[in-house]
Amino acid sequence: MAWKNAVVAFTDNDIWFPSGAGWNMIPYKSIETVDRELSPSVRNNVRADTGYSAEIAIDYKKNLIFGSSHINYSMIFAGNPEDIEYIRTHLLERIGFRANTDFDGLKEEETRLLSLLTRETKDINRYISLVSTDGEVLERAFDTLKIRKLVDENAQITQQGHYYLENIKEENPFDNALTLPSLFSSSEIPNTFTPKSNIVRYTKKYEYSSVSGTVFLEDLWYFVLSPEIRNISINKIDIFDMELHLQNLSGATILIESEDNRVLLALSKILNMKENLHTRVLNCLFVGIKEEKDIVNLLYIEPHELEMSMKQMLESKVINAENILTEKGIETIKHILKIKNLSRQEQNVL
Repeated sequence: MAWKNAVVAFTDNDIWFPSGAGWNMIPYKSIETVDRELSPSVRNNVRADTGYSAEIAIDYKKNLIFGSSHINYSMIFAGNPEDIEYIRTHLLERIGFRANTDFDGLKEEETRLLSLLTRETKDINRYISLVSTDGEVLERAFDTLKIRKLVDENAQITQQGHYYLENIKEENPFDNALTLPSLFSSSEIPNTFTPKSNIVRYTKKYEYSSVSGTVFLEDLWYFVLSPEIRNISINKIDIFDMELHLQNLSGATILIESEDNRVLLALSKILNMKENLHTRVLNCLFVGIKEEKDIVNLLYIEPHELEMSMKQMLESKVINAENILTEKGIETIKHILKIKNLSRQEQNVL
């Protein structure tokens, strides 16, 4: 997170802040959320970095130069409590709690569709019948969510959408519209598969801008290029959780979080081009990245290099013919990642 110590001007319609030799402007009409709640770890980092005891987060959107899409950005102002309270009051007076303006009157199927779109699964179409079996109803529901800016054109939930769901959960924790059956029945998923193990939380930051979302491990190479990584470290968020901290050559920071810290330990080896190739490939297999194109792109290697590495690991009995870690492979991973206990069943779960 990059900070600038400067004077910021708030007018009746815009926010102005210095940039280089001139000024940048954010119109109030582009602001999506005022005073978004920050996690304790982010709040602590803000206060440690700036030395101030108060802050306010603002989410806004900026249109792309080409096309009709836009990118969501976040900005955090830190300062004395009196100054931050003035900013909060001023913005709420000028634009209101924009996240609340379009929520009244959502139908049950609209709320259920919005809830489904937050689920971490690629196969949304498979579960869309949980919302409605009527195609026209679904189309109208999606159009309504777009008009009210709860989702974008690509069916990605917006900050307003997240705020709405959190808001109604607090007001009506037993609302039937929020209660979707589990996306996976016990008969569909074997004991050796856990969907959330294949997903990480991805955040990329540069100066005042940031973008975040969920990424499937096999798709991570679309977002992170190994040769561009300058520094890799693992930071402790709290007593239980960690995050993988990457710094790229352009100065951007990438944060990766997972429900399983072992995934982060493995990624710290996978994305480090200074590591032994066998180590990197073995960790890919450990976290469930098994397709050739995903491995070669994530490791930034040639297909023949992967083929040779897999052949050597098979000969050394670290993996079997199905490219699954053997007992010897599991022991190797335990040694590499400094994991004390890891059974073969736990490896399969990943």
